[in-house]
Amino acid sequence: MSSMRYITVIFVSAGLAVLVIAYSFVITLGAPIEAGRWVNECLVIKRTAIQRINPKMVILSGSNGLFGFSAQRFTELFGIPTVNASCNGGLGVDYINHYWRRFLAPGRVFVLPLEYQLYGNRRLANDALIYQMAGYDSDFFWNLSFTDKLTVLGSITPFTRIRLIRNFLWPYPKIESSGYQSCTLNVYGDETSNKIESRTESMLDRVKRRPRSVFMHDQQAWNVIADFVKHAKLASSRVVLSYPNIYSGALDVKRNSGFLHEIRLRAEDIGLQVVGDWSDAVFEDEDVFDSVDHQNNHGQIRSTDRLFAQLRNAGVL
Repeated sequence: MSSMRYITVIFVSAGLAVLVIAYSFVITLGAPIEAGRWVNECLVIKRTAIQRINPKMVILSGSNGLFGFSAQRFTELFGIPTVNASCNGGLGVDYINHYWRRFLAPGRVFVLPLEYQLYGNRRLANDALIYQMAGYDSDFFWNLSFTDKLTVLGSITPFTRIRLIRNFLWPYPKIESSGYQSCTLNVYGDETSNKIESRTESMLDRVKRRPRSVFMHDQQAWNVIADFVKHAKLASSRVVLSYPNIYSGALDVKRNSGFLHEIRLRAEDIGLQVVGDWSDAVFEDEDVFDSVDHQNNHGQIRSTDRLFAQLRNAGVL
């Protein structure tokens, strides 16, 4: 075989492989999957809450915000109609921009206590997002750029791909997950299953054994955040950045000092106000629930009161 024919065969084979991979994903779009049910149900509850309450403020992040702040407390105690739109950090900043941009409204304040990992990766290939776009929101996939579509298609693990295809061929007949359930959210979008009395010693030990993380910044992720800020200004909404709740044992302060300092600088570059300080959002054993990002209800109250004071002192509220 000549070298030209050999190269041609390689390119044709690669092209066919890409088509097969793409087809195996595209055919699964629109088939609800149990693995993504909790996330989608949470999003629907929170979207409905915004439409019903017409809030002055929306808290928007991953699950550190879901377990760490109480929109009910903001509304009923502080008199600021609020919805907790925080869900799963695995959805990433692109999906936050895509899903919640439609709820920008004049005078509405969006508070973003984004998890630190969201600054360093757009997370287009995260399983939580793949299940959401495949089973419940295929418009997100179709609206991605061509290169982003390739990123998604090329990053799906064999296990996830098999799971999607199996679900397409044999749709799940009933609720099977024994993990988080959307029924534990209140009408403001807050998590209510995080009672201190529900935390076991093994849950705390598991959190304490987690290695400390080192974070980094990614310009593309910040570009997506900047796009959300731009659309907010066009809609006469306001966006402010706050720091995420994180367990002290999970944050390597020394190795992350540059990263933490850079958050405020990058935010100021895109016209994004930052409230509070990273050290205020670090919590200890007494506030842990079941992960380094999840607080129990006692910590949830403390963090809510802290955020209210920070927003008030900054002139946001």
